[in-house]
Order: sequence, then C-alpha cells, then structure tokens
Amino acid sequence: MKKTLLILLLAAAVCLMAACNSGENESKPEPASTEVSGNTAEHTPTGYLFESNGVTFGVGSASADVIDKLGTQTSDPYTSNSCAFNGKDTVYYFGSFEVSANDETGDFVIYSIYLKDDSVSTREGACIGMTPEEVKAVYGEPAESSDGGFSYVKEGMKLNFFLKDGVVSAISYYVNN
Repeated sequence: MKKTLLILLLAAAVCLMAACNSGENESKPEPASTEVSGNTAEHTPTGYLFESNGVTFGVGSASADVIDKLGTQTSDPYTSNSCAFNGKDTVYYFGSFEVSANDETGDFVIYSIYLKDDSVSTREGACIGMTPEEVKAVYGEPAESSDGGFSYVKEGMKLNFFLKDGVVSAISYYVNN
C-alpha cells in the first residue's frame, strides 16, 4: 500500500511539473557565466555529491559550471515555470541521469539529480539494483524510512533511495528545504 502511494505521489509530482508549463516551447537558458572552472563561491554544493564524466557537483551547484562539462545531452533540455520554486526550472537529460536547476536566485542552481539506471552510482558506490542492506552498509542507518524507500539527510539536501521489489529502483539527490 505504501509503495503504491509513493508511486502515485511521484507520478502526481511529474504531472504537476508538466502542468505548470505555460505551454511555451522554451529553449535552454543562457548560462549566467561562461566560466566553467568550477563552482562559484556563491553556489557551493552541499551534502552528498555526484560525479560523472570527471565532473563533481551536487545540490547547490551553479548549472553554468556543470552542464556543458557533463558532455552530450540525450535530448533537449526542458524549461518551464516552476511549481515548487519561484522562477523557471530546467531539466537536463544525460541518459542515465537527469539534472534539474532553478533560476530563483538569478542563476540556474541545481536542486535535483535523479539516477535512472545501474550504469551510474553515487560517489560512495551505491547504485540501482542494490538491496537496502547493501546501501546501509555504505551509508549507515537512514534518517527516514518507509516501505517505498529511505533517505539520508546531509547539509540541506536529501539522498533518496526508492525501492521496487526489494531493490533500489531509483536514486535522487534533492534540496531539503
């Protein structure tokens, strides 16, 4: 029952984000800075970090410092009015993972990283397909837990592990406001 509720809530959140789009086909936003030498002091990532293509980043990183370094996107970014924050949200697609950023502060800042398959893992080595016991061996006891998954909280962000049929089916890094 709890798994079904979690899946329905996740589906509703996706639908809500799509429904908030003003209907415009908006293009990729111009980065606030063309310098890609690392995270700006103003936008330092917090909590658990993710690494792909030699780029280490996390929730709170400026997307201008990260997106182009990650390589070719598998589809065009999607920008819409934000339902969760002020301003606009942009989702960047990289096949095995997605990065979401919001421009509420004037710069696009990453607020979510979503891992979709076992070809990527967290920096600590957790990946889709692991059992809860294997993840707990890496991170310890979670801060929050339910039948549908569990979460670790660190420095203003949550690292969420979603379960299906007793194994991790998705992982997300998300701002914890």
